[in-house]
Amino acid sequence: MIDDVEQAYMMTHYVSSTISAACAIAAAISAAVEGWSKDEILELALEATRLGRTRGRRDQAPPLEELVQLGLEKLKMESDKSPGRRLRGLNPGFLAWEGASFALCLAYNASGAKEAILEAVNQGGDADSIASMAGGIAAALNPDSLPGEWITGVERANGHDLRKVTEKLVSLRC
Repeated sequence: MIDDVEQAYMMTHYVSSTISAACAIAAAISAAVEGWSKDEILELALEATRLGRTRGRRDQAPPLEELVQLGLEKLKMESDKSPGRRLRGLNPGFLAWEGASFALCLAYNASGAKEAILEAVNQGGDADSIASMAGGIAAALNPDSLPGEWITGVERANGHDLRKVTEKLVSLRC
């Protein structure tokens, strides 16, 4: 998987922090599809980010796993607030390492895809990308937590049969 992510990013985003972030999200979604627990998914995602960071041109981005650990600590400390409010201090920004760390924390903390997506879109920054990543992980963990009317709306607006697209994507994992 790490090799595949590196190949995909070689032409446009060939820096270690971007490859690292993409590896973390790909690993998390793959493990969620397999039915792994949230703790197992997080562990695999953090290992994938470390491996991904060895690829591409080196940059000065902080290690994604440190940001995720910081986010998870914030989530534990301030349990009386919404996840997005508890993650203040992590930047839901436009750089891959910012968005991926925020998305991993949201997905880990969320009760399902709907919550992860709504928390992401209400944070600002690169909300659509973060919602896609966090929602993708959370929906892979619990497909029934993604509202059916949202799927229907996206299919209608874009002219896609998402079930067929999903089946093709899952078949690529093998």
